[in-house]
Amino acid sequence: HTVLEATRVIEMRTITAILLLTVLAMMLIPLHATAAGPTVVVAAADASAASKAQAQIFCSGTNDEQQINYAFTLLEKTGGTVQLTEGTFHTASWVHPKMNTNLFGAGQDRTVINVHNPNQYYNPIHLSRPNVHVKGFTVRGMGFFLIRTNNVVIEDVTVTSVDVNGVRQPVGGNGMFFI
Repeated sequence: HTVLEATRVIEMRTITAILLLTVLAMMLIPLHATAAGPTVVVAAADASAASKAQAQIFCSGTNDEQQINYAFTLLEKTGGTVQLTEGTFHTASWVHPKMNTNLFGAGQDRTVINVHNPNQYYNPIHLSRPNVHVKGFTVRGMGFFLIRTNNVVIEDVTVTSVDVNGVRQPVGGNGMFFI
């Protein structure tokens, strides 16, 4: 009788250990994987020559949101990545990532999106489509994130109303705004 009880205790401990390991493994799996598909590289006007050599799209330093938004139109419907080089992107209006896409910079200290439009203080990176991953840059000036969907991951991003000249700018949002 005690051998049978001991066997059951060992079986229960084994099952418990397997369940715990399964739960721990699932916790390590990211909730949102990076979107598969092509990568379109967008170069800032002040990007290095090496970065510009890798780019498909080149910004002028004025209304760069037009080139960034255009990069999203070049991605497949199944998704992909818009990769911003190091440097400063100067925008005056909305940036619209598409569904199942990534908007990646070269790092918070290397890629800056400086938003300035004295005629309109409401100039977000508008996340209105699901499954968007945003990573690795700083938003300065009049910019912020407007989130109107689910399955959005934002990591390693700084948002401040202080522009690249050190001047605090008025904004229509405050860092991140959820609807």
